[in-house]
Amino acid sequence: KALDMIKQRILFDAGCAAFYSGDSKLATLYIGELVNMDKKTPYLYKALFVRADAYVFLKEYENARKDLSEISIGAISSRRDALASEAKCKIGQTFMLEKDYLKAFNAYNLIAKSLNALNIEGDPLYPPNFTAEDIEKLKDERKKEMAWIEEAVYQGAFCAAKLGQKTNAEELTKLYLKHFPNGM
Repeated sequence: KALDMIKQRILFDAGCAAFYSGDSKLATLYIGELVNMDKKTPYLYKALFVRADAYVFLKEYENARKDLSEISIGAISSRRDALASEAKCKIGQTFMLEKDYLKAFNAYNLIAKSLNALNIEGDPLYPPNFTAEDIEKLKDERKKEMAWIEEAVYQGAFCAAKLGQKTNAEELTKLYLKHFPNGM
């Protein structure tokens, strides 16, 4: 078990080093080996983000979206909403890089619509068994998630404008101004 953890760390570090030194292809290989070694590695989300970035650099957008979708699905099921929102935003970014503004708009708009479902005003109710530390963790997670939702609303309005969807652009702009009056 300890040896496996060391191997995982080495593969993760090697993948990151390869990516940040400009060898995206090698980064995808190291991260691929790590993910194939153990789908439950503690490096999974970070590794998949690095590999997705490497695929974007290589213009392999579909592969990037596969990794980002895996992150999003896993993060949702483990209640890590900020990671899920980040992955969804990055999926939208891949479509923008391909100049597919309709798919980008749809990706961003799904995230933006979550503002209507969330209670972001007032004091939320926490389960009575939550400690002060639990509540702080939730607040921190929520703050990170809101940063990605803000990005999605902004980019969604941009995409709608690029598509000539004046009503959608205006709706998202109003949503942005309502929830993020101080801007990015």
